[in-house]
Amino acid sequence: MRAAFSQTVSRPEFRELAPFAFFDFSTVSVIYGNPDLRRALIRNYDARFEMFPDIGEILSASIFYKDFTDAIEEVIVPTTELTRSYGNADKARNYGFELEMRKSLRFLGNTLSNFSLTANYSWIQSKVDLKGSSLAIAKDGRRLQGQSPYMINLGLLYTSLQPGTSVSLLYNRFGERIAQVGSLYDDDIIEMPRDLVDFTLSQNLGDRYEFKISAKDILSRVQEFMQADRKVKGNQKGSTYSVGLSVKY
Repeated sequence: MRAAFSQTVSRPEFRELAPFAFFDFSTVSVIYGNPDLRRALIRNYDARFEMFPDIGEILSASIFYKDFTDAIEEVIVPTTELTRSYGNADKARNYGFELEMRKSLRFLGNTLSNFSLTANYSWIQSKVDLKGSSLAIAKDGRRLQGQSPYMINLGLLYTSLQPGTSVSLLYNRFGERIAQVGSLYDDDIIEMPRDLVDFTLSQNLGDRYEFKISAKDILSRVQEFMQADRKVKGNQKGSTYSVGLSVKY
């Protein structure tokens, strides 16, 4: 059993502070930096219980609470075009729990001794308190920008030391989250949940060479953004496939 406290800071990036506008081709929108942006202060409280049933296995449960001062968020600027900037929320809180498991499948038979199953589930609640400004709605109790209410990760892994084979099939899903905080005249823009599946195979070829095949975002689900009941944007991410050969010296 472990308990921990830490205090960290989140400093604005250059583009978030830049006193000029630039075009973001990935989202087809204009972004303005905010030179008045303040760094965020975060206090972290964690408690965790862990069990290790066997070599390479883990069962764990944890609870956490995070207190933000001047949390940095991406916000909508009220213009005729899709324009974004960055602002500080006065106070924000994140709290929730996380469950994690890594279990070998050898208990089902020797033929599955090289297989293992991983699972991770996080439940997060967040609340933001605002005084209000020209960029953000003064609405207490909404979620923190970018924070999903839940996240799910599943994985099926195969590892064989001889002949050095490793295979992984991974699944990820997150709950709907605020992509951009609404202005005084607009609702929040919400990124909708989507399923992600990745596959990787690597094979050692002797002591120095490794052959690797990977497929990212196999399902290629559309990334959708909603504002109220209206779809404002959809990105077709597409799948990515790669084949590589590496040499170790």
